Amino acid sequence: MRGIKHLIITGCMTEYCVDTTSRRAVSLGYDVMLVSDAHTTVDNKLLTAAQVIAHHNALLDGFDAGSHAITVKTADNVTF
Repeated sequence: MRGIKHLIITGCMTEYCVDTTSRRAVSLGYDVMLVSDAHTTVDNKLLTAAQVIAHHNALLDGFDAGSHAITVKTADNVTF
């Protein structure tokens, strides 16, 4: 892990790549910050892209695997 303990996730295809990467990272022992306004997707047959994003932001916020968890923050609240 090279001393890396925390990942910041952004990206495309919220319901696939972003969701899977965030969950997998937590299961591998990383703490994850998902940037709520820095991932995107497209409309599907049932939901608009905005609805998919909002759903995943709500679903993933607080998701944990033992002592590691996902927190969701807006880009304005990300600090290094």
